[in-house]
Amino acid sequence: MTDLNDSLDSLFTGDTGPVREYPIRQNAVEYKPATQRFEEGCDKCKGSGNFVSYTGRIVGQCFACKGLGKKVFKTSPATRENNREKAAERKEKIMTRSVEDFKAANQAEYEWLVMTAPRWDVAASLLAGLHRYGDLTEKQMGLIRNAIARDVARAVARENAVTNAPSVDVSAIEKAFAVAREKAARVGQMGTFVKPLKLAAGTSKDDVAFKCSAGDGKWAGMVFFKSLDDRKLGYVKAGKFIRQFACTDAEANAVVTVASNPKEGLIAYAKAWSRCGVCGRGLLADESIERGIGPICFGKYGLA
Repeated sequence: MTDLNDSLDSLFTGDTGPVREYPIRQNAVEYKPATQRFEEGCDKCKGSGNFVSYTGRIVGQCFACKGLGKKVFKTSPATRENNREKAAERKEKIMTRSVEDFKAANQAEYEWLVMTAPRWDVAASLLAGLHRYGDLTEKQMGLIRNAIARDVARAVARENAVTNAPSVDVSAIEKAFAVAREKAARVGQMGTFVKPLKLAAGTSKDDVAFKCSAGDGKWAGMVFFKSLDDRKLGYVKAGKFIRQFACTDAEANAVVTVASNPKEGLIAYAKAWSRCGVCGRGLLADESIERGIGPICFGKYGLA
């Protein structure tokens, strides 16, 4: 067993061997000065070193520069900017490759996004997120697939609506607007604007009333119908009434019934509302109410 109380005098008085001379190592590395540092003012605190609240009160030191008011970098601003540009280029390449992979795996969904983004903010947001992150979540993909299924169902519904659309003879309305445009285009007339006709399916305000106008230019051959509050009800093209989604069954039946006989619709509107079926001004004379049009507008549409 070792005696732990041995004297240590021999460690200080004994022979410690020859003293080594300089250099200690034959292949010692030469000293290199510290790397150059680049100082810049802190852009967060504007060099003050303080964190200032939105009320203008100093609440502590700046977190970005630790209260120094400046930052120290090992590289120059030009080098750091170049590195940032290269990093952005690498990120852009990665995102482009990710988007291409997404397009290859989900072609229908991507085409729907590109087609729908200009007219729907949700699709535009999803497309922007795809180009930003390179992919979409399962929940987002489910939203897109549900929207695609909805659009397909609506397309089928529109096709069925055209196939099963009721026939409507709007020749009297088209003739009336042709006469009105011809008279409005005469020398001395106030332009060529033609107001829509206001028609009603009954002589009570509770009955359906609507407005109609014949298309011109690229819309020639079509007659459009709106409610009195400018809600689109539908249109007639090639003798078929194509109703819109906002059109109720009562409004659709009224259009089909009244559109073929606009003169009776004018009279019904005048009796229900006591207003001219063209300009909408109030009618006081019984004669005007009976023909559904005021004395000034009388005869302009060839319905008298």
